[in-house]
Amino acid sequence: MKLDESISGRIYRRSEIESIVEKVKELMAILPASDEPPSINFDILEIIENATEETQRILSEGQKFFDNLSPEELAEMISTFQQNKKDSESE
Repeated sequence: MKLDESISGRIYRRSEIESIVEKVKELMAILPASDEPPSINFDILEIIENATEETQRILSEGQKFFDNLSPEELAEMISTFQQNKKDSESE
């Protein structure tokens, strides 16, 4: 999955963002689809425990990514997001 240019802006660490996106997709793959009933052999506690560990790891990596952004990069991301939001609301 490639990141939408309007969301990612011109971040120099785009590969890091895409890596986080891939990890989130992995996490989503282990969770059951909401419209599918769980199978009889479904071990919900194991899934929740694994999902919690994965979620903590993903959140930690996301936090590291944002911590490593320069003030200029963060400001650019925020500005791009706000402009895109404003543009979509005016349509």
